[in-house]
Amino acid sequence: MDPVIDPALSHADYHADRTALSSSQLKQMLISPAHYQFALTQPPKPTPAKDFGTAVHTALLEPARFAREYVVSPKHDRRTKAGREAAAAFEAAHPGCIFLTSDEATAIDKIRTQVDARPFASLLLAQADGVAERSVFWTDTSTDTPEGIRCKCRPDWHCSLALLDIKTTTDASARTFARDAVKYGYDLSAAFYIDGIAHAFGGVPLPFVFLVIEKENWEIALYEPDTEMLQVGRQKLRHALARFAQCRATDTWPGYQPDGEIEKLALPRWAL
Repeated sequence: MDPVIDPALSHADYHADRTALSSSQLKQMLISPAHYQFALTQPPKPTPAKDFGTAVHTALLEPARFAREYVVSPKHDRRTKAGREAAAAFEAAHPGCIFLTSDEATAIDKIRTQVDARPFASLLLAQADGVAERSVFWTDTSTDTPEGIRCKCRPDWHCSLALLDIKTTTDASARTFARDAVKYGYDLSAAFYIDGIAHAFGGVPLPFVFLVIEKENWEIALYEPDTEMLQVGRQKLRHALARFAQCRATDTWPGYQPDGEIEKLALPRWAL
């Protein structure tokens, strides 16, 4: 059973699997075990920003699939009967397709041009052994539990040179993205992916690279977490796994204040 490497598992089936922990679930555990439990029954809701991010991922990592599944839709005035009929006819002519606006299609074309112009980004995506969205499962044995903890990850792009994670954002500068990495737990994710892939494939840990894309002007940046960021990410990861192991053993999933206590509230450091 350990490890399992499945390139054919669908995105929906991967996220529906409840036998293994993902990095997103571990980040919920760091908020509180109650948040983790809530997230199990409340999958993330689609948003235009998430849909556009998925389109960018597909265009960069699976261009043949992008060409099959995505179609630029003409503008239809749905306030009028003729516009609604034209929109319905267009949708009927493209069953199963995902529709993009002309502005979204233009943005994606410019993003692809920017990525192609960056030597290292284009080198990674041109690797013949590269695989997009491959599901990987393994058992983490770092916690004091006899059965270990089943884990899973699904790297955006995995090749012999590196693991690549694509992020769309409003500001791709190093200063802002470093702040986002801490805020959204990208450091934990990087450590989790590096260690999990090394365990599953039995090789030397691969570099982890963020390909960060600005949504407004389509500028891109490439970042590799430094040693300190990965060290902090692993500390968070170990803490999240230990907390999960304890909650699983006792079948208790507390929120912020397990005993209902009143806490002293201090000013944050920046306010001082």
